[in-house]
Amino acid sequence: MFSKRPLCIAHRGASEVAAENSLKSFQLALEMGADGIELDVHPTKDKKLVVLHDALVDSVTGGSGFVSDYTLSEIKKLDIDAGEKIPTLDEVFRLVGDRGMIDVEIKEMDMAELVVREIEKHNMIHNVIVTSFYDGEIQRVKELNPNIKTGLLLWYIPDDLIIRAKKAKTNYILPNIEDFTEELYHKVKESGMDMIVWTVNKEEDMRKLIRLGVLGVITDKPEIFIRVRDLMMYI
Repeated sequence: MFSKRPLCIAHRGASEVAAENSLKSFQLALEMGADGIELDVHPTKDKKLVVLHDALVDSVTGGSGFVSDYTLSEIKKLDIDAGEKIPTLDEVFRLVGDRGMIDVEIKEMDMAELVVREIEKHNMIHNVIVTSFYDGEIQRVKELNPNIKTGLLLWYIPDDLIIRAKKAKTNYILPNIEDFTEELYHKVKESGMDMIVWTVNKEEDMRKLIRLGVLGVITDKPEIFIRVRDLMMYI
């Protein structure tokens, strides 16, 4: 799945040309040439995993309230864009298959088992990275299935980062581009882990990360990253 060139991971799909976290957005991202997609999951009232950034449905639908207040059938009655429905993780796995990798971000506590079960059900272990800001969720994923790759998301760079990461047995560190430094990158690499950086939309940042050789870049602009990367790879 992984190559030496940095992976282009489309943030919530092709979110600048289609509704974020929609099947259309994911399909368009793959058609653009993205190596994978990033998405967010929440559990419904009946414990089905749906793909939506916020815990509330208000921001992208005409509904209101928490995802967890709705059953899956009720969620499916809400429109997110021109008839597009909130997809399930099951539907995304079926759409993407082996055409690319999927970064599944766990947005809430106590979701690891639901996510692992869905990954195993679809035999997507080698196509998926499970990421979260919650160390405990990442650690739990590894306990349930050590073969699933995981990544620790960071809002800031803690002093005990490497200790935390090793305790969670994570494979990757995912800092915000605003907090990224070459020193941090080398520290992570020396510790036996790799790095994916989010959300990278400026060409100068893209070029810097490509030169360093980070594992992947999460971006709202996959078509621009692909152009920059391909140009640099063939110079």
